[in-house]
Amino acid sequence: MYMEDTSKIEKPGRLNRLKLAAWCHGVVLVLSVLLVVYISIDTFRTWNIYTDTGYMRFQLVVCCVFMADFFVEMWISPDRRRFFVSNLIFLIVAIPYLNIIQLLKLDVPADAYYYLRFMPVLRGAYVMARSVGYLSHTRIVNIFWSYISLMAMALYFGTLMFYWREHAVNPAVISFWDSLFFCASQMTTLGCEIYPVSDAGRVISSLLSVMGMAMFPLFTVYMTAILKSMTTRRRKAVTQLQIEHEKEPGS
Repeated sequence: MYMEDTSKIEKPGRLNRLKLAAWCHGVVLVLSVLLVVYISIDTFRTWNIYTDTGYMRFQLVVCCVFMADFFVEMWISPDRRRFFVSNLIFLIVAIPYLNIIQLLKLDVPADAYYYLRFMPVLRGAYVMARSVGYLSHTRIVNIFWSYISLMAMALYFGTLMFYWREHAVNPAVISFWDSLFFCASQMTTLGCEIYPVSDAGRVISSLLSVMGMAMFPLFTVYMTAILKSMTTRRRKAVTQLQIEHEKEPGS
């Protein structure tokens, strides 16, 4: 009796925690998308973020929400210590570094200032990958689509950074599509006739190549696992049909 009553009490509480976590993830996801849009517009129009007070305020709000989300999820977690240790990176990337630099009037290179804007987006990228994965029905497909979304976001962010740093100094990078073609070629390790000129461009190129070499073999593994799972389900369905056919009268 006591075990049944306890389960009835704990179940609504657990559902409420899951709903709160889902709501927090939704807010983080929406703010992350808006932040990426803001950074993209800034990159294409070459706005000066030092004087763009609108962006600085928006980025501060986003970081504060992300930090609040971290502590809310830690509060509703059944193991808070484990949650804090395993998710500490998301608290670190949510710190509003740009606002701190501006407040302290620190002399930071423009390249570092630009790259720091992507720090909060890492939190949103993780939530976005998990959200895409949740749309699938099996664990293998879940991991596969999460992997695909992470690769797509890494490619887009790398393209933005490469374009921002190279288009003014590299005659081969005229448009955003040139940067996208180069970054996609580097990630797939196919090679490209475009070569980075700046130090930052070389670093981005190397990181994309390393990411491609590390992650594309996983793509083959997941595809093999998905095909194997589909084949197994099809064989089970055929076997079940054969059994039902044999049970039919007159068969």
